[in-house]
Amino acid sequence: MGRLRLAGDPQIMFSVEGKILVAAPQLLDPNFYHTVVFMVRHDEEGAYGLVLNRPTNQSVAHVMEMLLEIPCERSGAIMHGGPVEGPVVLLHNSPNQQDIRCGAGLYLASCQDRVGELIQCSETKLLVFDGYSGWGPGQLDEELKRGGWLVANAEPEEVFGDVDTIWDKAIKRIGRDILKCHIREAQIPLDPSTN
Repeated sequence: MGRLRLAGDPQIMFSVEGKILVAAPQLLDPNFYHTVVFMVRHDEEGAYGLVLNRPTNQSVAHVMEMLLEIPCERSGAIMHGGPVEGPVVLLHNSPNQQDIRCGAGLYLASCQDRVGELIQCSETKLLVFDGYSGWGPGQLDEELKRGGWLVANAEPEEVFGDVDTIWDKAIKRIGRDILKCHIREAQIPLDPSTN
């Protein structure tokens, strides 16, 4: 995890690039309530991430056929990556087709040729996003300081897993990790919220 120094702030913050942000239960912003955000970038210029659990009512096959003008047999929904409009991007697990390496075996592609190749490769795990989540310089750092987000390592099987349960699973995993620091692992309940 890299360090970054914010302009005018002598305190060193840690970058959450390549990690997931899990909205704390008390975060009530409707854009991020109970969301899990995969962080693509986080540095002194700001932060950029993709919401992993906000499917739209648009199918990947339909949108990709319209955009690329090629047949598409991919199932699933286009994900609403966040409140900021942007190009369609793919988060995937194929290192040979990357525009950006995101860490944890995850990559980003937005180049139309790459997107077309990835969409047609049935072995590649991927999510398709319309829009993204963006923060200006220091904005995310302030939200992290105030406790609006919990930070966890990005697990590819979780990233490409069930969008309906990713937030609950991430919250439980973070709770277990916190408890491990204070209690023997055998004493930790499967669901720390029942403790």
